[in-house]
Amino acid sequence: MCLPRPLRFLCVLAVFLISSVASALQECDEEFRFDNCFGTWTEYGETYTGEWRGDEQHGQGTWINASGEKYVGEWRNGEKHGHGTWTSPTGEKYVGQWKNGKEDGKGKYTTADGQTYVGEWKYGTALSLVVESESSGTDAPSTASTQTASLTVHSNVQGDKVYINGTLKGSSRLDLELPHGEHAIRIEKDGYQPYEETISLTGNLIIRGNLEKIIEQPVQTESANKGALELAFWQSIKDSDDPDLYKEYLRQFPAGVYAGLAKIKVRNLTESEVAVAPRVPNRDYGRYHALVIGNNNYEELPDLKTAINDANRIAAVLQDQYDYSVTLIEDADRSQIIKSLSSYRKTVGKSDNVLIYYAGHGILDEDANKGYWLPVDAGLDDPSNWILNDMLIAQLKAMQAKHVMVISDSCFSGTITRGLKMEQRTPDWIDRMVKKRARTALTSGGLEPVLDSGGGGHSVFAKAFIAVLEENTDVVTAAQLFSQLRPKVMVNSPQTPEYGNIHQAGHDGGDFLFVRQ
Repeated sequence: MCLPRPLRFLCVLAVFLISSVASALQECDEEFRFDNCFGTWTEYGETYTGEWRGDEQHGQGTWINASGEKYVGEWRNGEKHGHGTWTSPTGEKYVGQWKNGKEDGKGKYTTADGQTYVGEWKYGTALSLVVESESSGTDAPSTASTQTASLTVHSNVQGDKVYINGTLKGSSRLDLELPHGEHAIRIEKDGYQPYEETISLTGNLIIRGNLEKIIEQPVQTESANKGALELAFWQSIKDSDDPDLYKEYLRQFPAGVYAGLAKIKVRNLTESEVAVAPRVPNRDYGRYHALVIGNNNYEELPDLKTAINDANRIAAVLQDQYDYSVTLIEDADRSQIIKSLSSYRKTVGKSDNVLIYYAGHGILDEDANKGYWLPVDAGLDDPSNWILNDMLIAQLKAMQAKHVMVISDSCFSGTITRGLKMEQRTPDWIDRMVKKRARTALTSGGLEPVLDSGGGGHSVFAKAFIAVLEENTDVVTAAQLFSQLRPKVMVNSPQTPEYGNIHQAGHDGGDFLFVRQ
């Protein structure tokens, strides 16, 4: 659940000896400091190679977009400015003066069929044009049919395709110089209804195409099918005396309509089994709370596959089998995580227990040796929304709870822990663990990437954690749970889970207890 280091940089840096001026500049470095240097920037299919100043194109440079539109020439403050040559994928060409990103000054325009016009432009609009003579190279007055106007095409989506008269012109925003007359415009993108319009161009015109997203029905159909399947399942077992059938219903539909009835059925039908099951020692363990976070859908980073599924299953097990009060958050941003953590400082007492489970992206600042959780609104080039482990530790230290445990299924989460001695289960071990404060962490790996799959719809770590919880019938410390979980993860993945106390968070030698209900 991490980003490989090569994906941290979108810029590919190189030096091209295009001119004596460019060769005199230094190469732009990989920390995005594009100032008084020469380098290449690539994003969303666009590429610029040339000179930079103040993180903007400035000087000589070449720009090409995904559809093949190209500009070679002078830039100023991120805009085409000076002398330059623009060509389109269809063969149109403009050579001349530019100002603030628009044709402005003297220039020569060549149509896709080879007809050439020369004249004066003002902020992207041709003021006067004459046809360049093919025989002598001299200018001849243009006729009315040679008059042109500026057409600007916008749309409400990125990555669209704009067709003029059936010919692909590029992606919006698109600025074109077209002859007067009728033109058929089509803007399209996969997953959207295309926008089509026929215009009569007699002067400068701006078209704003609104593409409507095609509404797909599979999610609703899937939900309806799941409801029908649950109803059919329940009707087939509701009169049964087999507790395993109701347990299977709860496994498939942990938050189902009949989950409450199924739990009562299981309890009533297994009274004899409960009587012979290992008895949980009678102690005041305190109340149990859990904050469970699963992040799949990131705004800027690659999405994950299993984090939300892991969070939902773990929340159900903690609530149904361990009697936790659970707060479940899916696709949490930084503000949600911080507010949820802070709320426990106000609501939990000194005898309570708090478990925090996080499944999502993580990252390591190697220079500072600091680990971070990455909420869904985090970006690689802006750490303002990252959640530093030290900040998390400060929140844990401030909680009144007796036992607090962090379980982190993310990359580089091993930076949270320090070594923890395994406790021997002596006759009074439960009494000692119940009384002592504990601030501990269980992580899915150390300073290494961890897997987002491999557990049949869960991560390898989550699958092992769920299995150990469901197999427990007594009271187990987190250290004992770790000793059972660790080999399950290691034989199925290249990662090594870690467990230990959280340094400087108020740990006092206790351990978190999982008490089966």
